[in-house]
Amino acid sequence: MANIKASLKSIRRTKTETVYNSRLKNRYRRAIKKYNTLLEQNDFEAAQQYLPKVYKLLDKAAKRNIMNKNSASRKKSRLTVKLNRLSALDVEATATNS
Repeated sequence: MANIKASLKSIRRTKTETVYNSRLKNRYRRAIKKYNTLLEQNDFEAAQQYLPKVYKLLDKAAKRNIMNKNSASRKKSRLTVKLNRLSALDVEATATNS
């Protein structure tokens, strides 16, 4: 155990930061999972409305250095491409059925 005041404060700070960071990490992971389930259920409108919330969480994680900013950007891009691809397939399928 540390004896110096600054070391003790550093240990306390690290604990609180770790809790905050892990919560934020879990939040964006859960948000991505929820977004993917919306896509699996073919609820494209809800997924479209939920996408900005996922973006916000990813940007916050990148800002706090929980993840690299390029990783956040890549995830956002892939989520958007997935939505566009699946909604285009859905539109195409309904056009052929009509």
